[in-house]
Amino acid sequence: LNLQKMSANCKEFPVEFTLKLCKSLTRREPKVGLLSQIEQNLKSAISLIQEDAFTLLTMKNLEGKISSLTSSHHQDDLVWLFVLKSLSLLVHLCDQLVEINKCGPNEKGISPALLSVANQKAVESLLQFIVALGLLPHLEPGVVAPLSARIKSPLPSDDHTLSARNGRILELYTTAKVIIYCTREEISLGPLIISKFLSDILASLIQLSSSPQCVQSLAVSSLGVDSEYSEGGPLDMTVQEAWPRSALQHLIRRTYKPLLVRELLLLQAPKPSQGRSASSSRSLVLPPKWLVAACGRFLTQVVLSRDGLMAVVKGFSDTAVKVSQGSSEWRKFESLAGIVARLPAKATVPEYYKQICPQVLRMLKLTVSEDGKQFHFAACAIGSALLSSHPEAAKMHLTIPLFQPLHLLSANQITADLSEEQLTECINVLKMITNVCPPGSLLLAAAIKYLPILFELWVFTSGTVSHLKSPLRSVVSFCLGQCDRSQLDSLVQCIGWKSSSENQVFEKICKNASFKLGDEGGIAVFALAEGDKKYGIDHLEAKARRLVELLLSDLKASSLIGPIFCASLKELVDILTEGQSTSAKKQTPATTLLAPEDKLENTFEDHCWNHFCLYLVACLCEEAGDGILRDAKPARLLVLIASIMSVHVERMKKDEAGLEEGGEVFGDHISLTIASGLLSALLANQHDLYRTERQLLSPLPTLLQYLGSHHPVEGIASSCNELHICLATLGATFTPAKGTEDKIVKETRKLSQAAMPKGTPPVNKDTPPVNKDTPPINKGTPPVNKDTPPVNKDTPPINKGTPPVN
Repeated sequence: LNLQKMSANCKEFPVEFTLKLCKSLTRREPKVGLLSQIEQNLKSAISLIQEDAFTLLTMKNLEGKISSLTSSHHQDDLVWLFVLKSLSLLVHLCDQLVEINKCGPNEKGISPALLSVANQKAVESLLQFIVALGLLPHLEPGVVAPLSARIKSPLPSDDHTLSARNGRILELYTTAKVIIYCTREEISLGPLIISKFLSDILASLIQLSSSPQCVQSLAVSSLGVDSEYSEGGPLDMTVQEAWPRSALQHLIRRTYKPLLVRELLLLQAPKPSQGRSASSSRSLVLPPKWLVAACGRFLTQVVLSRDGLMAVVKGFSDTAVKVSQGSSEWRKFESLAGIVARLPAKATVPEYYKQICPQVLRMLKLTVSEDGKQFHFAACAIGSALLSSHPEAAKMHLTIPLFQPLHLLSANQITADLSEEQLTECINVLKMITNVCPPGSLLLAAAIKYLPILFELWVFTSGTVSHLKSPLRSVVSFCLGQCDRSQLDSLVQCIGWKSSSENQVFEKICKNASFKLGDEGGIAVFALAEGDKKYGIDHLEAKARRLVELLLSDLKASSLIGPIFCASLKELVDILTEGQSTSAKKQTPATTLLAPEDKLENTFEDHCWNHFCLYLVACLCEEAGDGILRDAKPARLLVLIASIMSVHVERMKKDEAGLEEGGEVFGDHISLTIASGLLSALLANQHDLYRTERQLLSPLPTLLQYLGSHHPVEGIASSCNELHICLATLGATFTPAKGTEDKIVKETRKLSQAAMPKGTPPVNKDTPPVNKDTPPINKGTPPVNKDTPPVNKDTPPINKGTPPVN
């Protein structure tokens, strides 16, 4: 400090001399033991103090006041005498800085109590000696890392006495109280002390307030004198049982929350045991239970404060980088999510979730840079952990408010319009969730429930210039790719607005909601008037085309074409089974006045669903081609093909018997055409189909034979006859497995033998049977070998005595 530029009132405080004492007291020479070094520094500082009468008197008074608790115990203890001298010098320096600061800034606007970099290093060295000799030796094992684990060079042999000072609670109390006194807000040294030595100070105060040994000792030493910590006032060195708890709470309130969280997390980690050197291998010592419990209480206190969760994430990020550097972001925050989701003691689920879920929502909706993505990772991990711990409470306080616009659209009907700002914010959050959450995350599963609604929004934006077109497509394609294969049936039903769907997986869009472009390029939702229709056949066809487009572009590598085709074909089979045809339905009398109108509306919805399902199957057959065969399982396709054919055969038999009213079944000709074409493609591409799926192929020849001979449409009948011949040929040429004989081979042999005229010799078993439905040899039949003599037309028929052909 430049004392000449200060006012005359400030010159009587020789700060430069005090700083000189600090440098003298903290001098360190190489190859000198710690005890020998502090003895030399102590003699040098005492001789220097005697040069100034004011400093000598002040230091003497402070030493007597600070040592009042321990003067009768350790008068000959060199280490404690050094600590007392250092504490007195620190208090003297702080008091000087407080008085100098009252003079106000100098001519350049700089506070006169501001220390230079060299002087700050001197004060920091003094604090290091105070912490190393006044705090660390008195802490229990596992509370903080020992001194031997902190220094680079090994401790000399005369320093083993430091490890034998554990249990001197009054010395620990005295040192902690002086340090807390020097962190007052009016002292400029407060931020320096807290930023450099917060972990050790917290550990000391927590031990004094939570360790059973310390609590009992302070209760005996206080002798009924008890008061809480108060900011300001003179230094009071009386033993007060409640002082550690109140001082700890005051320190927690004024400390930067991320820094506090980082130190509390590090205090709960295992510490190295006491060793001879920093390089020697040590086993880890677990922290005491009372320390872990106290740190947990303080972390909960921070979390439940306003924006405390964000502070926890900041502090945890700094700690996690040191502890688990190189791990993925999601795994790094899974442990934090487990801590936050754990219910604190004496807290109920509704109360805790009401306080924690709004903070998670604010973090999810943050617009952050690349460096701030840690908040999104942490929020998604915490949200998934909350959903795993208490799903109902998390749904009420987290997912419903997070997806509120989509939740309103999934109700029976919307009662109020939704602004484009609400929907835009929700879609942006959804896009962030799909980018951050790994597959299987519960928060991602909660978002996938709204996939049919998101698909409707994307179809609406496809023909517009809305800025939500790209994020919606990204979200829809990602969610569709993450859907479970067993849920695709429900998804197709929700997208096609099936009225009788028993879906419990996805949320369907309400009937009276409609969309329009907003003023800012987003989507605004409004309620339709009663009686208005929001959809028609054209819209359903557009949805089918968009779904096929998505499957063939963004989701081409996910192998979803086959499963969705099978799901759609299964729905088509259900439609054929139900026989939903307006001409075939029986008219029943109405029971209410609105019954005819409701029936008409249901009929229209059923017709729309039937048309969507059939159109989707046709689009997949036309656009996907052989991609269906690559992605779908042949066994499931054969089952569906047999189901379609059996439905038609059964209906035709009932019509012939007069057991059912006439009427065309929805998609009759188209469904049979699709089934026969699909079977033809399977037989052409799957060369070993007969060997692998012979049991599923066995009912098809009978069905094909009946359809080929009874179907009224010539093209369909001809196709069925050809497929029947193909299957019979497969049964004749492919050799059955050893010890078994195929049913189709047996039936074909019976038919061929029955077709032979009487007197024909029996056919050898090794000769393949002739199918009676086999067409005559066409022009493509290979010519007969030239060496074989031609058969004369006049040759008489083979008589009974002719031996059978081999």
